[in-house]
Amino acid sequence: MIAALILQASITGPLPDDVWADMTYEPSLAYSSETVAFLRDEASSMADPRILRMTLRRHGKPTVITWADSRTCPGAAEAVRHLRSIPMPRPSLPSDPADLILDGVGYQVRFRAHYGSEIGFPVEVDSNAGTPLAEWVNRTRAMLKPCWTTTRPG
Repeated sequence: MIAALILQASITGPLPDDVWADMTYEPSLAYSSETVAFLRDEASSMADPRILRMTLRRHGKPTVITWADSRTCPGAAEAVRHLRSIPMPRPSLPSDPADLILDGVGYQVRFRAHYGSEIGFPVEVDSNAGTPLAEWVNRTRAMLKPCWTTTRPG
């Protein structure tokens, strides 16, 4: 079993205008991906976002979009709060050993971050299976599992 990991935290490009955070689960050999977008809700006066969109892509199959609403599903509300506990990797030194993993399961979380009242900036954290980030993404996916519906919340 390959025990090597690829960990990366970097400043990344901007998130789409309607998304303030997203997470992706991507098993490489399955040629599939599952991305959960935490959407901005300009029409709501709530401090926390309430609408989540999952885009499921499977090799050779149509893309499937499903929705979750934090007002009607406690798991979605918990997933929003859970974003505050994303495990961050530690910096890699040039002398640290590094092994390249070409398969496995990719995990990615992107969000805007800031210190205090500073203007936020986009951050991306990536890893493979067997890492704290993988555990975090899988736990968040489990929270959301009962929430998904094909009807977009109003």
